[in-house]
Amino acid sequence: MSRLVQPGLANSEPDFSVPCQRCAAQLYGRVKFCPYCGEDASLTFGASATDEIQEDVDAEPARFVPAPFEWQEEALVHAVAPRPGAVLKRSAIGAVAALVLLVLALALGYLYVDKQHETNRSREFSAKLAQAQGALSRGDLSAAERALVVLAAAHPDHPGVRDLRNELDRRGREQDAKREQLREATQKAARVLGLAEPSPSPAPAPPAAQAPPIAAPAPEIGTADPGRSGCNDTLAALALCER
Repeated sequence: MSRLVQPGLANSEPDFSVPCQRCAAQLYGRVKFCPYCGEDASLTFGASATDEIQEDVDAEPARFVPAPFEWQEEALVHAVAPRPGAVLKRSAIGAVAALVLLVLALALGYLYVDKQHETNRSREFSAKLAQAQGALSRGDLSAAERALVVLAAAHPDHPGVRDLRNELDRRGREQDAKREQLREATQKAARVLGLAEPSPSPAPAPPAAQAPPIAAPAPEIGTADPGRSGCNDTLAALALCER
């Protein structure tokens, strides 16, 4: 493979390179002129020229590249700062969203409370229905009828209430039939034994008329006894003398 050699660099040192002051091309070794732009390279290899070139090279990026932190802060400020209209719009959207959430929370709370009340009412109804059925199974028709009145007032169309009413009516008819059978059996037994049916109790006699009170005879008006003339009304009142 052939090696490209810059013109005028036959006796140059390959490890030593300096950029050209005019075109910034790398110059290897000590040359009199730049092979790319023709610039005199005698000053390029001087100590002062090398320092100046290095300072220019170090300072050149600073002219075009801004400070990283200042540029980032400016970019963030311009990117984050919203417009006043956008702030108002976001505030309105946030208020509407909060109001919607509040309404939903109230609605869900109302539904939950109503469901709890419905559950409690259902449990209370089931307990009362079970009590009425227990009274009916024991034969206590009076207690079952009282419980049925309360249940029918609250849930007239409930299947359990209808069944309880029908069962109570059937038990009442059976009880009336048994009572009628017992009365007929009692009458038959009385006829067989020759016992007459008990006669109705006689009506009470009217109270006897009371005789009118007899008036006391009026005292006779006569002449005063001369022996008693000395006893006046005052002494008679004191029972000191007899009139």
